[in-house]
Amino acid sequence: MALLRQHRDEQTEEREIAAQLWEDDDWLFATPTGGAVNPRTDYDEWKRLLRLAGLIRDGRLHDARHTAATVLLILGVPNAR
Repeated sequence: MALLRQHRDEQTEEREIAAQLWEDDDWLFATPTGGAVNPRTDYDEWKRLLRLAGLIRDGRLHDARHTAATVLLILGVPNAR
């Protein structure tokens, strides 16, 4: 909850900076002007991180989701399904 509150506060600052450019569409994760984030953004960032890590085998973004869930379960994080 603390991270969500922090995110909300940061987004409030972005809203003030964007002023009349802000698109108030109620996105939890939005562009700096409040608009919808391009769905390709996560994919492109994932591929960039794979290249930076020097991984030989390409990985799907969906694979990262499964890996994260497995790690959270191993760590005993509740509701990590």
